[in-house]
Amino acid sequence: MEITRETVSEAIHTFASVRGHGTLQNVIAFARVLKQLGVTVSLSQVLDASRSLAFVSIGERADFRA
Repeated sequence: MEITRETVSEAIHTFASVRGHGTLQNVIAFARVLKQLGVTVSLSQVLDASRSLAFVSIGERADFRA
């Protein structure tokens, strides 16, 4: 699958209902969007990402993004 603005927009729209339901739900939705776009994302990567949230301040956007 070619990743274009349109395919990204469609994938994000699929999981729009989780917005505002917490950071963990957004991380899981992000992983699902990536998978829908054909990016390989393992369960262990999603778990690592969710566990790392305890060590990063969401208020520090650059840290959170990294």
